[in-house]
Formats: sequence, C-alpha cells, structure tokens
Amino acid sequence: MILQNFYIQTLKLFNSRKVFFYNPKYSKWIFLLLLILVSLFYQYHKILFLRPQGVHQWRQADCISFTMNYYKEGMHFFKPSINNLISDNGTSGLTMGEFPALYYFNALLWKIFGPHEFICRLVNMLITFLGLFALFKIFEDVLKDSFWAIGLSLLFFTSPMYVYYSSNFLTNAPAFNLVLIAWYFFYQFYKNEKLIWLFGSLMILLLAALLKITASISFILLLILFFIELFKLYKFKNGRKIFNKPQIQFIPFLIVLIGIVGWYYYASIFNNIHGGKYTFNDLWPLWRMDAQEIKITLEGISMIWIYEYFNRTILYIALVLFIVNLFLYKKINKFLWISTLVIFTGVFLYLIFWFNALKNHDYYLINLLILLVSIFLSFLCYLRKNYFKVFNSLILKFVFLVFLISNIGYCEEHIRGRFSGWMNERHLQHFQALETITPYLRSLGIERTDKVISIPDISFNITLYLMDQKGWTDYGDINLNRSEKIAKKIKSGAEYLIINDSTIYKEDNIQPYIKNKIGSYKNIDIYDLRNL
Repeated sequence: MILQNFYIQTLKLFNSRKVFFYNPKYSKWIFLLLLILVSLFYQYHKILFLRPQGVHQWRQADCISFTMNYYKEGMHFFKPSINNLISDNGTSGLTMGEFPALYYFNALLWKIFGPHEFICRLVNMLITFLGLFALFKIFEDVLKDSFWAIGLSLLFFTSPMYVYYSSNFLTNAPAFNLVLIAWYFFYQFYKNEKLIWLFGSLMILLLAALLKITASISFILLLILFFIELFKLYKFKNGRKIFNKPQIQFIPFLIVLIGIVGWYYYASIFNNIHGGKYTFNDLWPLWRMDAQEIKITLEGISMIWIYEYFNRTILYIALVLFIVNLFLYKKINKFLWISTLVIFTGVFLYLIFWFNALKNHDYYLINLLILLVSIFLSFLCYLRKNYFKVFNSLILKFVFLVFLISNIGYCEEHIRGRFSGWMNERHLQHFQALETITPYLRSLGIERTDKVISIPDISFNITLYLMDQKGWTDYGDINLNRSEKIAKKIKSGAEYLIINDSTIYKEDNIQPYIKNKIGSYKNIDIYDLRNL
C-alpha cells in the first residue's frame, strides 16, 4: 500500500510542471556547503599555505612579486615593480601589464595582517566562491530548479585548470569569476530595469577586463546586443527592449571602453619609459607560426592540456549541445541563442589571435569557460520549455549526479598531480630550499636590496621572489653565454651569485665566478662577486 501510494504520488509529480527540487530558501546553503566540502576534497585547506609552485610557477611568482614590492617599497599604485631588475638599465623592476588592483589590494591586506601568502590565495578563493554563487543564483532563477542550479555550478568546479588557478596568484580566475558576478548584476537589470544594476554590471566587467583582457568577451557581447536594439534589429526581452533608455544606458558602456583603452595605453607608455616588460601585451597569432610550431602546439594540447581544461567528456557534450542549439534557433530564447553565437565567435577569434600561447599556457583559456555557461543554460532552458518531463526526470538527474561525482574525483586527481607530479618537479628538486633561505642570507649580511644573480632560473622572478631578493636570473640576453651574462650583470652591480643546481658546475665558463664561496644552504651555494 505504501509503495503504491509512493508510485502514484511520483507519477503525479512526474506529469506535473512541478520540479523535484526547487527551494531557494535552503538551496543556497546546500550549495555553499557542497562547495566547501568539494574544496576540502581538493585539499584547498592545505594548498592555501603553499608557496608559489606547480604549473606556471613563473607567472605565479610574477604576480605575487608585485604584491611584495608594493608592501615593502611604498604603496605607490602607479609604480608596480617586480624583483627582477629588468627596467631602467638594470636599476629597477618597474613594469606594467594588467591592472594591478588585485596585487595592490593584497598588499593592503598585508599591511593589516602581515605579509602572508595565504592571504593572496584566500582572496582568489573567496572571489571564486562569489562567482560560482552568482552563477548558481542565475541558473536557479532562470531554470526554477535548484538541483540543476547546484549541479551545473559545481560542474564548472571540476575543471582542473579552473580549480587550480582559483586558489592561486594569477588574475585569470578572479577575472572570470568577476564576469560571473557581472552577469548576475545584468540579470537583475534584465528583470527590474534599474540602471544601478546595469552600471554595477559594467563596472565589474571593466575591472574584469582590466585584470585580464580576455574577460572583455562578455562586455563586447552586451555592447553588440545594445546596438542591435538601438538600430531596431531585434528586441530581446519578450518583444520589448532590454535597453529602453539608450542615451543614459550607453554611458557605462562608454566608461568601460575608455577605461580599457586608457589603461593599456598608459601601461604601454610606462613600459616604454622604463624599458622593461614582464608580460606579452600583444597578439600571439596563428599566422605568425610556422608548420613546426603549429604541430608542437597541437601536440601539447592533445597530449597534456586538453585533460586539464575539463574531463574530455564534458567538452564533447558541450560541443554536441552547441551544435544542437544552433539548429534549434527558432525554439531557443533569442537572447541566449545570440549570446552563445557571439561568445563562440569571440572564443574562436581569441584562439586564432593567441594560438601560440596554448602550447604551454592553460590559464589563457579560463575566461573562455563563459561559452560553456551559455551553451548549458541555453539548452536546459529549451529542454525545460519543450520537454519538461525529460528536464525533470529523476533518472536524468541521477545520471548527472553520478557524472558530477566522477568529475569531482577526476579533478582531484589532476590537482594532486600538479603539486606532486612532473609539473612541480623543478620546484621540489631545486627551488624548495629557497622557500626558507631568506634568514640565512640575512645572516651572511646579504640584504634584500643587494643585487644577486640567481641561476639556473629561466623565469623573471621564481627564485628571486622565493628568497625575497633583488637582482637577475637567466632570463634575457639569449645571445650571450653564461660567462658573458654574469660579467654583464657584475657591471650592472651584481654582488652575489646564488646557484640552486649543482649541474651548473659542469659549465667551464662558470669557474671564474665561484672562487669566493661564502655559504651553503641545503642544495644552494652562495658566492661573493664583489672582489672580481
């Protein structure tokens, strides 16, 4: 009798328009609890206290080097600098790339709480949680289904690339998460037409684009939608305009345009004045690559990075759904359909313009995840409207739940590999001792501002930042041999030579510079260059 009643009630529910789980009052707390639990499963509580290491330690050290130099050299916002003395003829580290607001904010927190690297990781984590929460709220309000809202938002938190950089020092993940928050603001504007929501959305998009220019795809989309309505080509809000006061509503768009162009123009002038660039503020396009370079890039993607973007099954599903969405243009919400098409075009052009970067830089793709958001939301809206029984099916939701759990496990395995596998080998074997060497250097009388040469290190700042030292690494002067590089830096004021890998001693041209050894620390040797 009990089973019979359960079957009847289930059947009624299945045949109704009522979803199996929609409870906004409690769902947000369930989502946040699950997000925290998954974060703990990913070992965020341990990663939080790790020094810069793992994949792209190079860029991590650059980012946090800005924070350290703000903190120790005066809080001059428009004078960001790194540890490597690449500027002003080897006398400073003054250089600019992306808008340094996040680095400056972290430095302010350091002024209050002390120079703790976990603060920088924690700030990125909190921005990630806010971004995912904003995504969850959009999904829930549009789909009127808490299960899909929670599940889909957590699904994005199974990308090894996204999860890794969300607890990191780079600005790519914070920029993407700000985009998600900006879309929540825009959704509120879409619903109630209050200008404050539009203004807030676009100002957040401005900050996101200044942190990482790839985040501007969403801004470009909104600008295109604005002009489509302005020229009366289509009305995207059920036959009404979203932007019904274009004269006023264009003002925040204009502010964003001026802000983006103004900052990168200023950064270019700043770098030209000081003569140092730590990042590549230019195109890195497909058409400048030869056949061999293209082959190497494709091999890097297919053999390594595609497994780091997402579980490939998710990428295949997204591709299939994108194609399906294209053919369903008459039945899919036009705002979502146009948005998906514009974002896809932006993603395609971006991949062409920066294709060379993809062989080594997975984080370049973080902001392209917005395409998957648009694809999944578009299809589920279509499914809910046209095939509600399938949308609401317990079987489908159970299958998705199993799929989600398996992807969480997939992501955890890849995150673990980024810290313990070959991706972190250089740090574990040679750089790890530099994490704690600073007090020893000071005991030898080597101050932070004393110029050192730190080798081998092909990056700008990895070794210099880890030991909090000013100076140079192997970076640059590619046409010079080891001896010529060291001699040049001595002329620029280098006082000490710090070697972290004993294989360097096999080079004959190193011998003249290792005559006056003044200390050793684990695998690190320190030499005095002042009497040479």
